[in-house]
Amino acid sequence: MPGSIEAYYQETGRAGRNGLPAEALMLYGPDDIALRRRSCAAFLAVITDHMAGTGAEAKA
Repeated sequence: MPGSIEAYYQETGRAGRNGLPAEALMLYGPDDIALRRRSCAAFLAVITDHMAGTGAEAKA
């Protein structure tokens, strides 16, 4: 599963480069969804810590 909507757009756009119609099929499973949820949770934790002034740079 692409890491972002931009990556998905990039990957699906490759199919239509020759100007002909194209179809895209994205296959994913529960493990892919769990990975993305963990990534989002980690990112939000970093942002929250940064905004609260408790990030790594605030401890230095």
